[in-house]
Amino acid sequence: MPSANKMTTPIAVDLPVIQGRYAELDHYTVGFESFPEDVDPAPLFAGLPDDRCQCPHWGVVQTGQITFRWSDHELDEADAWADQGRAESLAAEREALLAELAADARLGGRPRVVGSGAERARTTVRKAVAAAIDAIHGVDPVVARHLSARVRTGIRCRYEPDPDVPVEWLL
Repeated sequence: MPSANKMTTPIAVDLPVIQGRYAELDHYTVGFESFPEDVDPAPLFAGLPDDRCQCPHWGVVQTGQITFRWSDHELDEADAWADQGRAESLAAEREALLAELAADARLGGRPRVVGSGAERARTTVRKAVAAAIDAIHGVDPVVARHLSARVRTGIRCRYEPDPDVPVEWLL
């Protein structure tokens, strides 16, 4: 399965209000966007159907909050045309997406308690690892890309070497 991460995706948009990095994976565009301050994007979508962004948005917000609003116009259209198979497929897709979003608020099926000691430690370690990889990127971008792709953080942190690409570390 193809993947992308913020460290290896080049900057495409670098403005005072947004920094965007985008990668094409299969038939999806994956975006990593950072906003230095709160932004109301509603004016950007004025004039589009329902005055909304027409792209599906799947992902994770690490800090702050974001609200997605979308209509079920495809589902409404399938219902209007009495296309039961399409309507069932779209409804199942919507339910799967909602279930995935609900599960994202949990760690391995356990409730994520915002502000708990374990959650604060996990977040602190994740930020420290990301900062270390950023620092390495300034010295050796190849090593930084490797670490970014192979280091996993969470309840447990681990380095997962690629068995097909052995690496010899010289210190």
